[in-house]
Amino acid sequence: MKKILFTLMAVLTTVMGSAQTLVTPPSEGEAWHIAGGAFYVYTGDDFTNVTAYLPQTMQVAIDGSDIYIQGLASAYMSKAWVKGTVNGNKVTIPSGQFVGSDETYGNEYINGQDANATSANAPAIDIVFNYDATAGKLSLDSKVAILESSKANSIAATYAYWEGLILTKDEPTAPAEVTLPEGVTPMDYSLTGHDDYWDTSISRPAKVAFKQDTIYVNGISEVLPDAWIMGIVKDGIATFAANQYLGAYYSGYSYTPESLYFSPNEDITMQYDAATGALTCAKYTTVDNIGVYDEVSNAVWTKIIDKAATPAKPSIEELEVVSKYNAVSVMVKIPLVDTEGNAIAGSKLTYSFIVEDATGQQAPLTFTTALYADGLDSDMTEVPCTFTDQIGYFQMINDERLIYLMHGVDTIKTWKRLGLKTTYTGGGETRSSEVEWYDVQNFFTGISTPKTSNHKSQASNLYNLQGQKVTSAKKGLYIKNGHKVIVR
Repeated sequence: MKKILFTLMAVLTTVMGSAQTLVTPPSEGEAWHIAGGAFYVYTGDDFTNVTAYLPQTMQVAIDGSDIYIQGLASAYMSKAWVKGTVNGNKVTIPSGQFVGSDETYGNEYINGQDANATSANAPAIDIVFNYDATAGKLSLDSKVAILESSKANSIAATYAYWEGLILTKDEPTAPAEVTLPEGVTPMDYSLTGHDDYWDTSISRPAKVAFKQDTIYVNGISEVLPDAWIMGIVKDGIATFAANQYLGAYYSGYSYTPESLYFSPNEDITMQYDAATGALTCAKYTTVDNIGVYDEVSNAVWTKIIDKAATPAKPSIEELEVVSKYNAVSVMVKIPLVDTEGNAIAGSKLTYSFIVEDATGQQAPLTFTTALYADGLDSDMTEVPCTFTDQIGYFQMINDERLIYLMHGVDTIKTWKRLGLKTTYTGGGETRSSEVEWYDVQNFFTGISTPKTSNHKSQASNLYNLQGQKVTSAKKGLYIKNGHKVIVR
C-alpha cells in the first residue's frame, strides 16, 4: 500500500514544482553486494522488513572523489542513481536528491535521517557511509537512516527506509552448514510438536546421529528438513549452541535465497533419554532474513524401530486450477504413522498417484523430466515422502504435500478419478496403504467447485496483513506459510 501516510497526515502534500533532473553516472558502475542491513516498507499500520525480496546487489560507480550509487531507492525507484563525495574514509550523499516520479504520487526523493529522531518534524540530514577503499566496503553510519520519501529534505513523508546498510565489492561468504562426520550413520526418528505461530500440531520425518558425546539432529525446520544442528550430550542433557546456520532456501517470492538460522539468541537444551532414544525440547525457533520462521513447542523426537508396517491411508485435501501454468495443484496429507497409530520412518515412505480414465482403466501417474524441467533429474512414479525441489513443484509443509500436476488442464479434465497411496518398506517387507480416491469429474463439473489461481503458492492458504484469507493474489504484501511475502 504505497505511501499510505498521505491519508493519515495532512502535512504530507507532494512537492510537484518544476521538472527535476535525475543523477546520471559517468559509467554503468559495478555490482556491490548487500552484506548487511534491513529495508522496511510501510504496509498500512507499520513498517515491514522486506529485505529478502530485493535484489541483493546495488550498482556503484566511483569517479575520482565522486561516487554514484544505484538502488538506495529500493522500493519504487530502484533504477535511480544518487551522487555523493568521497573524503578519506567517509562518503557523504547530500539529502533531498530527486530519484524519479510517477503519475499517482508525483516526485520522490532520497533523504537522510538521524536514526534516533523521534519526531516527524525532525530535520533531514546528509547520508554518511564509512568507507574502506582497500576492502571495498561501504557501511552506513549507525546514526543515519536512508529514507525514500515524497518530499525533499523531509522525514515526514517517508514510506520506505534503509538502516544498517553494508555494501561490499566482494560477494559475502556464506556461513558453513553442519554436516555429519564421515562414517556416522543417522537413525530414523519422527518429530512431533506444536506450531505456536499457526496454533496447530506438527508431524514430520527426522533423523538423529551420534559421534561419542556429540549429537546431530535434523527435521528442525519444515522448509529445510534435511538441515542439521549439532550439540553436546552430558548427563541426559543435550545442549545446542545458538545461531547455527541451517542453510538457504528459495521462497518463490524473493529474488534471492533466504538464510535460516537455529535459535539465534540463546543456546537450547533438550532432554535425552538414552534408554528409549527420545529427545524432548520445550521450545525452539528458527529465524530467516525477515524474522521468526519456525516456532515450535513441546517438540519430541521419537526413535523409529525398524519393523514391518502398513502405512495409514493418506488423503487428498483439495485440487486447484493454476491457470498461469496450465496445471492443477493438489494438496495431500501423508500420515507418518501406520494403521495402528505407531510412528514410521519418513525416509522409508513413498507416495504415488493413480489415474483412472473414463473407461475405468487405471495407470500410475508419472512425473517426467519433460514436464518438470529443472525440478527432476529423472522420471518418478514413486515419490519419496520427504522429496522437495528448488522450483516448487513438490512442497512439504509438515504432514502435508503440495504437488503441481503439470500434465495440462485439458488432459487432467479427461481423468475420471485421481488415486493416492503410500508405500512403506520396513522389517524386510514392503506394504502399501489403502488407496484414497478423488472424483476429478466432480471437481471440474462444479459439483466440487474448482478453485482457480494465477500464482504458485507455498501452502493452500493466503492471507492479507489483517489476517483475512484471500482467494487470489494481486500485487502487494501477504502472509503465506507464516511469512510476509511480496507478490509482484
